[in-house]
Amino acid sequence: MIINTYKTRPINGMGLGDFIRGNIALHQACTEHNIPFSIDFSQHPMGAYLKGHEQSTACDSQKIVDFIDLYEDELRTTPMLYNRIKKHYKKGKVLRTYCNAIQSFPISDECKTFVRNSMIPNDLLQDRISSVCHPSFNLDCHETIHIRTGDPVAFGAELKRNVIEKLYDEIGQTIKNIKRNSNKHIIVLSDSTIIKNLIAKKFGLYTTNSVTTHLMANGGDVAGTLADYFIMINSDKIYQFTNAYHWWGSGFSNSASWINDVPLVGYKLKCFKAELQQLKKKYSVVEAL
Repeated sequence: MIINTYKTRPINGMGLGDFIRGNIALHQACTEHNIPFSIDFSQHPMGAYLKGHEQSTACDSQKIVDFIDLYEDELRTTPMLYNRIKKHYKKGKVLRTYCNAIQSFPISDECKTFVRNSMIPNDLLQDRISSVCHPSFNLDCHETIHIRTGDPVAFGAELKRNVIEKLYDEIGQTIKNIKRNSNKHIIVLSDSTIIKNLIAKKFGLYTTNSVTTHLMANGGDVAGTLADYFIMINSDKIYQFTNAYHWWGSGFSNSASWINDVPLVGYKLKCFKAELQQLKKKYSVVEAL
């Protein structure tokens, strides 16, 4: 059996969206080659809020094999991923992986269901989902605006005021159009707590009271960040605003769209690009933590 195992890893780790992408890719490869596959969140603090996954005891993290940051040229297709698996997997044994491989499209309904069923909110998380929004917010009928500023900001780097003003200018008319064309509640989520609160206040939108946390690292508002994710995954539509520096978008909102068939409309933001290039030079992940 292969068990893809999420763990905290402050350096060269992955966010939740990256891990879900890896689960999809591994499920595709394992299904094709008849290898039993499971997913384990219990080695990470988020395991306390999820059910449906492999409920294992503590394992030796040194024995978890990294299939991480190998880039799309190496792991874009399941045959390439399977070649990597063959180097480590022995039939009848358990191989634990830490994988963010690129999946193939289309994604089967079986795969989507398998991944969704491995991360079902338990009662603790359901309570947080219910309390993280304003009482008037409709959890059953809403659309989500997701703004990805970038990892340096997610880890604590501050954006200058002029960059925030540029964000208002760049995003403002689009948000007004979204509001005008929708008859549903609209909620703003972001990898920056400051940004989501500012945007919600300026444009009269809902947001959550979570303190956004990059789940690569240990600590922070894990339950609140998971609550944000499940609010988004149950959206009727996602409007994804990502900085142009991260050309692929956001794994956080991409994965929500992939595994629950949520329509996603993507927009690229120019205002963050130069700022993030400077911040990446100034902030290493270790410094930001």
